[in-house]
Amino acid sequence: MATKPKSGTSRLELKVRVGKALRRRRESLNISQEGFSEEVEMHRTYYSQIERGKKDLRIGTLAKICLALGITITELFNDVEPLNGNGNKRTTTRMKRPRPRQ
Repeated sequence: MATKPKSGTSRLELKVRVGKALRRRRESLNISQEGFSEEVEMHRTYYSQIERGKKDLRIGTLAKICLALGITITELFNDVEPLNGNGNKRTTTRMKRPRPRQ
């Protein structure tokens, strides 16, 4: 029986990398975390947890943050460091199609 890969670590790493990308963008605009959290109508500690990868994000929340940062969600993910650590900004993994049942 094949073992499932541990997805928890990759999920956590992705949240941290997304948070870092959000922080880099906010800091590049010279906006404080407190000022930005007020702009997007979020509590500062909640937004801080997003930047540190401690909170799961809904797509609507992410869209609201990206809009305030002046970027699209696609642009944000293009700035997210890859999970595999090989230095490539874009990596794709082709998923295997399920075999038809016989």
